Amino acid sequence: MSMTRAQFLSTLGMGAASLAFPKSLMAITRPVPVYPVNGKRLEGLLGEEFTFTTKENRTATLVLDRFSKQYSTGRNDQFSLEFSISRGATLAEGAYQVEAKTLSPFSMYIVPIGRNEKGQMRYRADFNLLVG
Repeated sequence: MSMTRAQFLSTLGMGAASLAFPKSLMAITRPVPVYPVNGKRLEGLLGEEFTFTTKENRTATLVLDRFSKQYSTGRNDQFSLEFSISRGATLAEGAYQVEAKTLSPFSMYIVPIGRNEKGQMRYRADFNLLVG
């Protein structure tokens, strides 16, 4: 079988790429940092206050009103949290730095979902965490 120079260089390039593939695969599969909270810990904080800090360092206190377990397998922990905020106060949809008494600070993305019967704005955060 005869091969042109272009075919040879192309084959050589593909061979070199395949040798590099395992290294790139290892870069993708390195350990993922563990999220500092899980559903079980957060469910235990129903009724507790959480402090949400904006990028501008303003804070707002929200109360965890509801924990909803969603579909989960042995490999993931899927749940939703619902919070309420004092009447008249609001937060925009987005990511916030969050603190609670018994938890290390962590980031949470919240979405406004409407008002409760007391007129307080409500927010939801959805989680789908890998169990490690």
